[in-house]
Amino acid sequence: MFKTLRFLFIAVIIAASIVWLLDNNGSIIVKWLGYEVRTDILTALLLAISFTVVVFAIAYFSAKVLSVKIPQITQFLKRKKNDQ
Repeated sequence: MFKTLRFLFIAVIIAASIVWLLDNNGSIIVKWLGYEVRTDILTALLLAISFTVVVFAIAYFSAKVLSVKIPQITQFLKRKKNDQ
Protein backbone atom coordinates (compact mmCIF):
# COMPACT_ATOMS: atom_id res chain seq x y z
CA MET A 1 0.00 0.00 0.00
CA PHE A 2 2.85 2.37 0.83
CA LYS A 3 4.43 1.69 -2.57
CA THR A 4 1.16 2.64 -4.27
CA LEU A 5 0.84 5.81 -2.21
CA ARG A 6 4.43 6.75 -2.90
CA PHE A 7 3.90 6.18 -6.63
CA LEU A 8 0.74 8.30 -6.62
CA PHE A 9 2.48 11.07 -4.65
CA ILE A 10 5.39 11.17 -7.11
CA ALA A 11 2.98 11.10 -10.08
CA VAL A 12 1.01 14.04 -8.65
CA ILE A 13 4.21 16.02 -8.03
CA ILE A 14 5.44 15.40 -11.60
CA ALA A 15 2.03 16.23 -13.10
CA ALA A 16 1.76 19.43 -11.07
CA SER A 17 5.27 20.45 -12.10
CA ILE A 18 4.52 19.89 -15.79
CA VAL A 19 1.23 21.81 -15.58
CA TRP A 20 2.95 24.70 -13.81
CA LEU A 21 5.73 24.69 -16.40
CA LEU A 22 3.21 24.79 -19.26
CA ASP A 23 1.38 27.74 -17.67
CA ASN A 24 4.51 29.71 -16.72
CA ASN A 25 6.80 28.96 -19.63
CA GLY A 26 9.78 31.28 -19.70
CA SER A 27 12.47 31.73 -22.29
CA ILE A 28 16.16 30.87 -22.35
CA ILE A 29 18.87 32.65 -24.32
CA VAL A 30 22.09 30.70 -24.84
CA LYS A 31 25.09 32.61 -26.22
CA TRP A 32 28.04 30.47 -27.26
CA LEU A 33 30.87 31.14 -29.74
CA GLY A 34 29.09 34.13 -31.21
CA TYR A 35 25.84 32.23 -31.78
CA GLU A 36 22.62 32.97 -29.96
CA VAL A 37 19.83 30.45 -29.40
CA ARG A 38 16.44 31.55 -28.06
CA THR A 39 14.04 28.89 -26.86
CA ASP A 40 11.53 28.25 -24.12
CA ILE A 41 12.26 26.26 -20.97
CA LEU A 42 10.14 23.25 -21.88
CA THR A 43 11.93 22.74 -25.20
CA ALA A 44 15.34 23.08 -23.54
CA LEU A 45 14.33 20.62 -20.83
CA LEU A 46 13.06 18.06 -23.35
CA LEU A 47 16.23 18.41 -25.44
CA ALA A 48 18.43 17.94 -22.36
CA ILE A 49 16.49 14.84 -21.28
CA SER A 50 16.58 13.30 -24.76
CA PHE A 51 20.31 14.04 -25.10
CA THR A 52 20.97 12.39 -21.74
CA VAL A 53 18.94 9.31 -22.70
CA VAL A 54 20.83 8.99 -26.01
CA VAL A 55 24.24 9.29 -24.29
CA PHE A 56 23.33 6.67 -21.68
CA ALA A 57 21.93 4.32 -24.35
CA ILE A 58 25.12 4.59 -26.43
CA ALA A 59 27.27 3.99 -23.34
CA TYR A 60 25.15 1.01 -22.27
CA PHE A 61 25.17 -0.69 -25.66
CA SER A 62 28.87 0.02 -26.15
CA ALA A 63 29.62 -1.63 -22.81
CA LYS A 64 27.49 -4.63 -23.77
CA VAL A 65 29.21 -5.00 -27.15
CA LEU A 66 32.69 -4.65 -25.67
CA SER A 67 31.97 -7.18 -22.91
CA VAL A 68 31.14 -9.96 -25.39
CA LYS A 69 33.81 -12.60 -25.36
CA ILE A 70 34.85 -13.86 -28.77
CA PRO A 71 35.98 -17.50 -28.50
CA GLN A 72 38.61 -17.34 -31.24
CA ILE A 73 40.40 -14.39 -29.65
CA THR A 74 40.39 -15.93 -26.18
CA GLN A 75 41.73 -19.23 -27.54
CA PHE A 76 44.45 -17.35 -29.43
CA LEU A 77 45.45 -15.41 -26.32
CA LYS A 78 45.50 -18.56 -24.17
CA ARG A 79 47.67 -20.35 -26.73
CA LYS A 80 50.12 -17.42 -26.77
CA LYS A 81 50.43 -17.51 -22.98
CA ASN A 82 51.05 -21.27 -22.94
CA ASP A 83 53.71 -21.02 -25.65
CA GLN A 84 55.88 -18.68 -23.57
